[in-house]
Amino acid sequence: MYAAFSRSTEALSLERKVGQMGFRYAGDTNSQSKANTHFGRREICINANLTHEEAALSFAYELANASQRTAFEAGPLALWSHGPATRQAAELYAELTLRKEANSVLMRSKVAIAIGRADLIANQNYNAIAGLPELDGTQRAELAFQEMKANGRVNRGQTAAWNHYVAQYLAHKGIT
Repeated sequence: MYAAFSRSTEALSLERKVGQMGFRYAGDTNSQSKANTHFGRREICINANLTHEEAALSFAYELANASQRTAFEAGPLALWSHGPATRQAAELYAELTLRKEANSVLMRSKVAIAIGRADLIANQNYNAIAGLPELDGTQRAELAFQEMKANGRVNRGQTAAWNHYVAQYLAHKGIT
C-alpha cells in the first residue's frame, strides 16, 4: 500500500502534517468499512482486504479527513453531539459532513491520478474536478460537494451519500 501511496508528494506532505497532529495508522478496520478515522484516538484504520492501490486511496482519503479534525469537531460532530433532533438539523449535518469530505474526495482523486489508477475512482467527475487547474482549492471543493450531494455514494456504492448522512443523524437522535 505504502509504495503506491508514496508516489504522491502531496499525499506524503499530508501524511507528515497529520502525523504531527498525533494521528497514526492503526491497522485493519475490523469491519466492512474500507477505512475510517477515529478523531478521539487519533487513529486511521484501513480494511486489510483492499488491494494495495485501493488501500493507498483510502489512506489518502482518511488523512484528508484527519487533517480537518478541528473543523469536523466544530461542525458536523458538534451537531451530532449537541444539535436539535430535527430533519432540518439532519440536513445541516449531512451538508457539513459532505463539505468536509469533499476535500477528502479530491485528495483521493489526486492520489489516484498520481499513481496512474484514476480508474479506481467510481465517480469520474471527482477526477475531472481534481484536475481543473483554473480553479483554486475552495472552488474545486465546492464543485466536489455539489457532485457528492447530487451523486455521491457510500457503503461501497450502495447508498446515496446525502441520504446516508441524513439517516445517520436521525437514527443517532432516535428519529425514524
